[in-house]
Parts: sequence; C-alpha cells; structure tokens
Amino acid sequence: MNKRNNTPSSDKHYRNALAVVMSEILFNVLPLIILTIVFAYQNKTYSLFYASEWSLTAAIFFGQAITKIVSAFISTRVPSHAQRVVATVTILIVLGLVPALVVFVLLLISTEPPIGLLLTQMILFVASFLSFIFIGGASEWIIAERHEKTKSG
Repeated sequence: MNKRNNTPSSDKHYRNALAVVMSEILFNVLPLIILTIVFAYQNKTYSLFYASEWSLTAAIFFGQAITKIVSAFISTRVPSHAQRVVATVTILIVLGLVPALVVFVLLLISTEPPIGLLLTQMILFVASFLSFIFIGGASEWIIAERHEKTKSG
C-alpha cells in the first residue's frame, strides 16, 4: 500500500509506471550496451567515452520526458497546472534537448573532440536519464491514475 493515500490501486500504478519507465530505459540504452560489447571485444573500451551516442541517447531521453509530461497533462485536463507543464517542457527543451543535439553534431564533425565537449555530453546524459526517470515515472503514474478514475467513474 502507498503511504500517501493508502490505496492498493495507487501502489499498483506505481509499480506499473516503474515497469514502463524501466523498459523504455533499457531500449534507449541498448545501442550503448552494444557499443560497450563491441569496444570490449576490440579491447577499446576507452572509445566508449568518445562515442557521440551518449548525446543522442540524452536527446532521446529528454524528448521522451517531454512527451510523457505532455501526455500526462492532456490526460488530467487540469488547466491550473498548465504553467508548470509549460515551464517544465521549456526547461527540458532549452537546457536539455537542444544542447544534447548540438553536442551530438559537434562530436560528429570533430576529428578530435575537446574533453569539455565529452564531459558535457556525459553531464547531459546523466541529466536526461534522471529527468526521464522522475518526470517519465511521475507522468506514467498520473496517466494510470487518471485512467483508473475514468474507468471507475
């Protein structure tokens, strides 16, 4: 049971939301897993740090977080939350999605990328991963709760 509202359906929705988010994370990082296997086979695991796929995966995570929060907002139809949703989406686009795509392109055109660019892509990857877990998970939970309410009422 969930401690906040002590309902079994809320606990079920939390578990379902977690399962959805985890499965999407696994599919998003699959190219990175494959790269790790290939680089390990070639004894070039250090090359993984230089791969531009980190930025591309970050852009995908940011994009999915945006999609999830917009979907949750649409499913709730609560106009009072519109400003918060717009602010969150704006932050994700301006500070996440666009920088991740810019870093991705810069890494693609760089013959020898600077260390700062490589660190930036790792920071963006971690930020996108955490954004997706928290925003994506909360959004999935909201959608499930809303779906339950429309089914029962």
